Amino acid sequence: MEKLASFLFEYVLDCRRTANIIRPAPIVSYILSSLRKTNVSDVISSKYLFPCPLPFAWLCTRPVGSRRTQTRWAYRRSIEILVNFIVAPLSHVAIGFRSFCPSEGLHGGTLSYAQSEFVEIATNHVRSMGRLLRATRAEGCGLALGKLADRVEPMHACLSALNLLPYSRLREPCTGELWTGDRDGAVAGSRPAQLVAARIDLPQPGELKEFDPARYLCPSSVMCLEQPDSLLLPIEDQPPGLPKGRLANRTELFELGRRWDGIGRAAIVSVDEVQEGDVADVFPVPKSGLPHPGAGIDRQIVDRRRRNARERRQVTGSLWMPNAAMLCELSIPAGYHLRVSADDLRNMYHAVPGTWERACSTPVGFTFKNRMFKEWACHRPDLPDDAACYIAWRGIGMGDHNAVDLAQEFHCNGLHEHGLLRREHLLIYPRPIPR
Repeated sequence: MEKLASFLFEYVLDCRRTANIIRPAPIVSYILSSLRKTNVSDVISSKYLFPCPLPFAWLCTRPVGSRRTQTRWAYRRSIEILVNFIVAPLSHVAIGFRSFCPSEGLHGGTLSYAQSEFVEIATNHVRSMGRLLRATRAEGCGLALGKLADRVEPMHACLSALNLLPYSRLREPCTGELWTGDRDGAVAGSRPAQLVAARIDLPQPGELKEFDPARYLCPSSVMCLEQPDSLLLPIEDQPPGLPKGRLANRTELFELGRRWDGIGRAAIVSVDEVQEGDVADVFPVPKSGLPHPGAGIDRQIVDRRRRNARERRQVTGSLWMPNAAMLCELSIPAGYHLRVSADDLRNMYHAVPGTWERACSTPVGFTFKNRMFKEWACHRPDLPDDAACYIAWRGIGMGDHNAVDLAQEFHCNGLHEHGLLRREHLLIYPRPIPR
């Protein structure tokens, strides 16, 4: 186990030495950024499970002592390094695959009760692995592996059966390839497709009814909705710029922007009014089921990952959301069936207008000359005709990491205020099923 810990840590250090030549992977960049020196007083404790402060320091001084002392220290130190290699990647994934470790994830922060439990479980797993690797007697080495194999085999069978369901299939990392083939029978959300503006499911001009959710949101969520710049992380906590994606072409993006303008969700922003690192892309994913009459059959996703990485996540409504596993807790008598309605609200995200500041945080695609927008309702006559401008989405878009929290919050609060939802009837994970 000492060799494993040493190999992993040496690999990270090698990536730091070659960072100017080869850009390291995001997870490696995250771990490298967690090596930075900081004062304990500057480390901010998180009230959530992640990012979890590193429980052990990456670097420390080897103690002086006998060979037995050195051996025990090396074994204990390898456990600490491997626990860090469990905590850091999980925090990296939980906060959106950022390449930079925030202050809450550095060593020295005070662990909450949930974080302490998590670290204890991770440490016990590493120690168990160490005991298995260090076992030398034949009767003790891998004694439980046969029993584990018997338990893992039916799990593999269950996973193979679940793999037939669309949303449980293994996700492959997006390589930027365009899906240009026929997708009419594709599974919803299966993979990004080539943007075709006419296929995007948007309301018709005059059909959309605007909805102002501010009265159903807490003050911090209103700030998140109307002033997204208030969520920007400190400069030292912002990761390096992510590369741009290119899943849309200029013609289709311009036509999509024209459709946005028809429903009042487009804004024209000059290059001087936005940050280059916030430029997003738009790509569609096929929708499941039969579309509404006259509607498109693709759902638009605003790829806002570059801006998301620079913002703080506003966790509110998602704390109340149920989990599908909660249905397993329901006791259904023989002869009874469970009926669940999972219909969503069409055009819900489109109905929420966005402020000018929110539009400036979501420029998309390419730049166009301002004169190309003279026939648009959102045309900017105050800018020169040759000014380079972006089309921006003026609203909440699918792809904004705060969109689900905002939507869940104003949905639940709105229904509750009008007597359509009682809080004791909410399915909240991991609380018990309401009776």
